[in-house]
Amino acid sequence: MTNFRPRSLSRGNKLKLSKDVRPIPKFEHPIFCFKYLREKKHGLKQCTIKEKEKLLHRLHKLSQMTWRDIQFAPKHGLGSEKIARKALPSISLPDIITPDVNFYAIRFDGPKPMIGFRTDYVFHIVFLDTKMKAYKHY
Repeated sequence: MTNFRPRSLSRGNKLKLSKDVRPIPKFEHPIFCFKYLREKKHGLKQCTIKEKEKLLHRLHKLSQMTWRDIQFAPKHGLGSEKIARKALPSISLPDIITPDVNFYAIRFDGPKPMIGFRTDYVFHIVFLDTKMKAYKHY
């Protein structure tokens, strides 16, 4: 059996990473996180294959935009809409979410929204509202 020794990620012929990695303060494009996605009623398991495909295409399209572009785009297009916390009464929220967290809806399949919150440039997706029942849609 051969001993496997992983190569260092900070050194190598093709990859050289800085030893002092810093956050990007002015990063303008969204990064999407699924860590807090609630699987029981509003997760990927409830999505059809077509909805998953639409979600992937929308995430790709949104990742090419800046947060400013998303903020000023139409809410039923590529934009976002702020959702009041009290508008989500029947949904259990992850413990990490404190009362001061603002929720946003971003459409991924026609009017169907992904609902989540933003920390800096990361959008944490918490719900995929495929049945359009998570909150009252106007």
